Amino acid sequence: MDMADDLAVEAKIHVRQAGYSAVAGAKQVGSTAAAGVREFGTEFLKQMLGHSGTTPPVSDDDLAKKQAADEEFSNNAYLQTVRAIYSEHRAKRQKEEQMRQQQEVQVKQEKTMDDLNQKRQMRADVATAVGKNSAETGRSWGAE
Repeated sequence: MDMADDLAVEAKIHVRQAGYSAVAGAKQVGSTAAAGVREFGTEFLKQMLGHSGTTPPVSDDDLAKKQAADEEFSNNAYLQTVRAIYSEHRAKRQKEEQMRQQQEVQVKQEKTMDDLNQKRQMRADVATAVGKNSAETGRSWGAE
């Protein structure tokens, strides 16, 4: 019983310490977030009013270069997507073709086996008929 009580007390101590550190962490995050929001708000107002001296205005040439780079990136991404679609389709068709060829080979093998079985059956039927005939006539046609 004493051991269980000791474990319970130890667990309470650890939970309490974890709770204190969690609260301290939340306070720190809250103060950091509030400072970030304040900084963002002042920067936003400066930009809206045109008082931001940290970033130079974007020229038309810079804008055209960025637009050209964006279009090139978009075209490359589109081409890569199309290539991926075509390669997936090609792989799927090749797999289907292999499956079709395997089925054809299997059908040919089954047909060959059926033909062989029919020939064996015909030979067995002939041998049986010859055996019955020679038993009736008393002659052995193969021994003469």
